[in-house]
Amino acid sequence: MTVFQNISQRVVSPYQRQLAALVPDTADAGHRDLHGFLEALYANLYGDPAAFGLPATEDVYVDKGDDKARKAKVAAQVKKVRVKLAYAIDFLWLLAVKATPVDEGLQLSAEDYAAFLGKGPRVKRKVLKGMEDVGLSLAEAGGCVVAANGAYPAMMSGLQALGEACAQREDERLAKFLFARCDFRALDPGYGPEPLDMLRASLSPSEYEHAVALHHRLGEMVYVPSLRLSDAGEWQVQYQGRRAVKSTPFFEFDYDGRKKHQLEMQVKAAAANRLVPLLPQQPATLQADFFLHANTCGGCGWCKTRKALGPAVLEYEGEKKTICWYMRRRFVELDSAAVDLVMQYAQLHEDLVPG
Repeated sequence: MTVFQNISQRVVSPYQRQLAALVPDTADAGHRDLHGFLEALYANLYGDPAAFGLPATEDVYVDKGDDKARKAKVAAQVKKVRVKLAYAIDFLWLLAVKATPVDEGLQLSAEDYAAFLGKGPRVKRKVLKGMEDVGLSLAEAGGCVVAANGAYPAMMSGLQALGEACAQREDERLAKFLFARCDFRALDPGYGPEPLDMLRASLSPSEYEHAVALHHRLGEMVYVPSLRLSDAGEWQVQYQGRRAVKSTPFFEFDYDGRKKHQLEMQVKAAAANRLVPLLPQQPATLQADFFLHANTCGGCGWCKTRKALGPAVLEYEGEKKTICWYMRRRFVELDSAAVDLVMQYAQLHEDLVPG
């Protein structure tokens, strides 16, 4: 678990980590300078958020067992930071898709600049002021503004090339994500971020090795990965198996910047009453884990309104309990034991519909 000194570091961190790798042999000057600028921008946002008007207040997060009020409070605080961070990215996007090249800069019309400043001009000017510490210069004249960068003089050509490519995407969230991570692979219209690419940026090297192993082992069982993306701070990699077994994804990596453990993994189990009859034939480690993590039935009666759902009686080593149909097995650490356990859960599910 990463420890953050303030709430802004929590929000900026995934943008730092998801910055696409620079390949010097293939990158031109515009690509290199834009990458250098964004790397420095995120570093400054992380190291001195107050210079951009972002709060340097105590870090907050959602932890297991927090009630709805706590979750809502954290979500609201994180959203405020995300909005201010988005102003920096939105201004660069505006330059990329609306501005006109002039010398080594980009000129934004008075109308477009006024529209950007629009609501909350004081807050947005503070963000722009912070960007000046990374070399961005803004010269206003007649309502227009010319943006340039003495430290990264070629970045404006790279900014336009990347922005124009990303703007062609139908999925605006994906477009803005590729833009914010300086991913020039987006110049290929068919490119999309790979699940393992997302995980590499969010895990330690040892955890990533285990993620790769799990990814390939699930693939061998015909579990197909897909990426659901909101932004750098919120995304999921989901694995869908045979729909005859389970019509929704069986397993997912879930990144949520608001949580104490930002990247969690979970087995999204089929109805427990379907799985319980198969447990006696499963490995002892799986039986013990299932018994430990199954939810005790609270008698709410909700499942009575749903066909084929209901509580089940679970027994293990002389102990017995009535469990709810709903089960999610969550992991916050990824090691070889976790990989093996997820694969045992996968085999349990495959046994629901043999062959």
